[in-house]
Amino acid sequence: MEGIDAILQEYGSLAGKTDAASEARKNEIIAWLKDHAVDVKDDAKAFVNAKLDCIESDVTALRSRISDEDYK
Repeated sequence: MEGIDAILQEYGSLAGKTDAASEARKNEIIAWLKDHAVDVKDDAKAFVNAKLDCIESDVTALRSRISDEDYK
């Protein structure tokens, strides 16, 4: 398999897909990550945290577009 960054990016692009090929590839990636957990733990953690930061930013932007009354 290629570098951890490319693997994590690929998994990120497949995350919302449910077709058989995507599910199979996601399972392959998860298996590889489990096999190499010690080696890639810090990179995987950084990737997940970056994705969470993006989600938080998106939620904040959406909340700012919605009036307080509509949000509640």
